[in-house]
Amino acid sequence: MPPGETVLMRVQRMRLSIGVCVPALLLGTALSPAQAQQNAAVAGATLPEAANGSSLEQVVVTARHRAEKAQTVPIAISTIDSKKLQSDGITAVNQLQKLVPTLQITQFNPRNTSFNIRGLGNNAAIAVDGVESGVGLYVDGVFYSRPAQATFALPDLDNVQVLRGPQGTLFGKNTTAGAIDVHTLKPSFSPSADLEASVGNDGYWQFEGTATGAVTDKIAVRVSALWDDDSGNISNPSTGARFNATNDRAVRVQALALVTDDLTVRIIADYGRQRDSAPAALPYEVVTMLTDGKPFPDDFYARIARFDYTVPTYDPRQRNTYDSTSPLYTMETGGVSAQADYALPYGTFTSISSWRFWNWDPSNDVDGTALSVIDQYALQDYQRQLTQEFRFTSPSGERIEYTAGLYYFYEDLPGTSRIALGSDAGKFIVYPKLLLSLADSAVSSLNIYGISDVITNSMAGYSQATYHVTPQLDITGGLRFTYNTKQGGFGETQFGAAPLSVFPPALAPLIQKEVRDVFGPAYPNQDEHTFDDALSGLINASYKLTPSTFLYASYSRGDKGSGINTLNLPSGVNPVVKPERVDAYEIGAKSGFLNNRVVVDADLFWSEDHNYQGVNIAALNSSLYATYIANVPQVRTRGFELDSHALLAPGLIVNFGGAYTDAINTKYPDAPCPVEVAGAAAEHCDFTGTPVAGISRWTMTAGGEYSRPVGRVGTFDLVGYGGADYSARSAYNVSPTNSEYTKIAGYGLLDLHLGVRTDDHRYDFSLWAHNALNTYYNVGLATAAPITGLVLAIPGDPAMYGMTFRAHF
Repeated sequence: MPPGETVLMRVQRMRLSIGVCVPALLLGTALSPAQAQQNAAVAGATLPEAANGSSLEQVVVTARHRAEKAQTVPIAISTIDSKKLQSDGITAVNQLQKLVPTLQITQFNPRNTSFNIRGLGNNAAIAVDGVESGVGLYVDGVFYSRPAQATFALPDLDNVQVLRGPQGTLFGKNTTAGAIDVHTLKPSFSPSADLEASVGNDGYWQFEGTATGAVTDKIAVRVSALWDDDSGNISNPSTGARFNATNDRAVRVQALALVTDDLTVRIIADYGRQRDSAPAALPYEVVTMLTDGKPFPDDFYARIARFDYTVPTYDPRQRNTYDSTSPLYTMETGGVSAQADYALPYGTFTSISSWRFWNWDPSNDVDGTALSVIDQYALQDYQRQLTQEFRFTSPSGERIEYTAGLYYFYEDLPGTSRIALGSDAGKFIVYPKLLLSLADSAVSSLNIYGISDVITNSMAGYSQATYHVTPQLDITGGLRFTYNTKQGGFGETQFGAAPLSVFPPALAPLIQKEVRDVFGPAYPNQDEHTFDDALSGLINASYKLTPSTFLYASYSRGDKGSGINTLNLPSGVNPVVKPERVDAYEIGAKSGFLNNRVVVDADLFWSEDHNYQGVNIAALNSSLYATYIANVPQVRTRGFELDSHALLAPGLIVNFGGAYTDAINTKYPDAPCPVEVAGAAAEHCDFTGTPVAGISRWTMTAGGEYSRPVGRVGTFDLVGYGGADYSARSAYNVSPTNSEYTKIAGYGLLDLHLGVRTDDHRYDFSLWAHNALNTYYNVGLATAAPITGLVLAIPGDPAMYGMTFRAHF
């Protein structure tokens, strides 16, 4: 950094040098033509052995960077193949939780998306720029830093593998809770094209197309695109506007080059854009009494009574919102990556280079009324990241198999924030502290503008080796060393309101300090710097009890680097967040029965998390909350998981999965109090022994599909099929304050599909229904800003039904 330049000054020029990435990008992806077919599964999980009606297909995974049968990998892993993704209409990672019980995804809006695996990751759906997620998201080997990127549609999905527990000795970026490993289809030298079109209720339509083929005998390309639109499912009766509408676009272009007999290059460029009306928060209920029996101070109804305003009936099932401005957002992501695998006599050398960006530009009205109180409450982000990974993988089938790598991650995440007060803010928020005339002029048109930047550098070396002691016994060990640095800063300024000179001299200082500064005092740029390193690892033993029964036990340690809060914080809160450390223990079994007609995986887990980086929500002052990351001294999670599949008859496959997760704050003496305890006061409660926020104790998935020949039309043999999937989760509290008003009731969702296809999969037509029973459920509950006791709900999607046509050429 040039002398005298702060982190915040870099926002003004916001650039990311990619010169160091260029040589790596030119390297590409490498396999010899002979190995390309042998290692095709390394691109992701495949199903190499087609079901013959007498046994289930063998699932191959690549969690350890080599093609292995899932039933012989000593890792708790869930794999969803392209067929299942397609039948369930899944095009984005944030839709996966209905298929993976232990994966819990919470989302207030795309930016504020969080992943939890086994109760760890993030305890609320709030993203803070200076803190990383505990669950790593990888797409075609590239780490995606921001959880919001999981909401983008990915055309050409091949499979998704969800790994549970720390994965630092296998993946470039360290994770404490697990990893979501996404793979898309590679270019093919055989020409083909696929088209898919869907229509449904609420104006829904989606079109996806892909084409692939050879440009030369050494180069193949693949081009994929996806369009997705609907008209929304929430209404504003006052304006007639519709919300929760989507307008999404995605394009992905790939090139695969067989440079030499030993070198293959895969280059991917992608771009995605969402221009949607944000998930609208609906008025749900009002806190009128504190737990000590006292009235909530100056509650929502008292403030509304100052206006000629009729409070509507708050029934979120009517799916109506009353905001005075439209919640909208534009989000973009994209980048370029190159993977190079160079085949050597003693293994494969891999280089993965990438550059990516993510932009977030929202417009939010957060007061929950049609009044002009807080017209804007928005955080903009403009992220850039650069990654470079070098990895060496030994050949499969040797007595010792190992992987070792070096990894570098760079991220620049500048952002801005804005709070814009409207014409009703004085009467609603400030009065009766000041006379009405003074209150209006004190805050009318007041804008609070903040600017921030966080720069992260992370370097790591990792390795993992498996020693095949006997044909039945394997011992696996791994080590990782990580060094992280962060630089972050934040500053705020005020503008737009009447100058203090128009007020009586005796009142001017009071208006500035007690009124305007409540929403965000102006202060100069403040910079923070952190440095930390960590040694983590894994030890695992596995034993093949019978040819179809596999047992394993493991201990692993995962670490997450320190973080920096880049926002206005309550007095006395340290902006620096300490590093997090997880010690994870697991025992498991994988079994096949009845000639592999029934497959059952089960495991028990126990994790101790020290300095858990959790979300805090505390009163910044009498009007606003501050949401930031702080350390919970100790968290413990324990439970069990079950994943099973069965071929009950030719063409009839059923599945059942379940998880029990007991996630507890074992030491949390200084937690933020809920709104019904603190009101608008900044108090602290002892939450030791309470559940971790955002985690259902029980989750389950169940489903099945039946297919059979139904006749012949012309030259086509037809196959009919139908299926159902049911997912459920028990109640959980979405807020780290453990408020009685932010408890989300348990719910279950049923999806159905019925279709007919040609036997050669050339044509496919299906009818489908998501949330077929039209179950009402909430995905978020939060108190509104300003602090009035009003609770806002974000409802889940209602019943959605439609039809899809697919064609393969």
